[in-house]
Amino acid sequence: MPKPKIKWTKRMLSDLGKFPDKYLVRKWKIAPSSVFKKRNELGIPLFPKAIKLSPQIVKRLGKESDRSLAKKYGVSYTRLQEERKRLGIPPFKEQNRIVWTKKMLALLGKITDKELAIKFGMGEGTARRKRKRLNNPPIGRE
Repeated sequence: MPKPKIKWTKRMLSDLGKFPDKYLVRKWKIAPSSVFKKRNELGIPLFPKAIKLSPQIVKRLGKESDRSLAKKYGVSYTRLQEERKRLGIPPFKEQNRIVWTKKMLALLGKITDKELAIKFGMGEGTARRKRKRLNNPPIGRE
């Protein structure tokens, strides 16, 4: 017995490429091949490549984690990672976020790494690495 022909609504057609095929298959309860064939027939690229990132998002790539940006802007993590790599932007690293002020640098080795970390909201390891890079001896035990 042949399967009933799918009646493609305007809404269904507009969702192609805006969501993963797997999601649409579950949502519409149709065969994966049906979604794939229709999307290709219409020349619609596979999600997430179909989504063009706004300049606002692109500007934040590498300055904030891909996962954080994905949550904030409702874009797939994979899509952000893909675009960042395509543009040659290195991934965000937590320690890149610290902007060392003169006050912070002056306290390295004068208070414990832990105290410095708490005072300025950073990881203890970040304070320790910076102190060691600057050849500042530790205060107390290391």
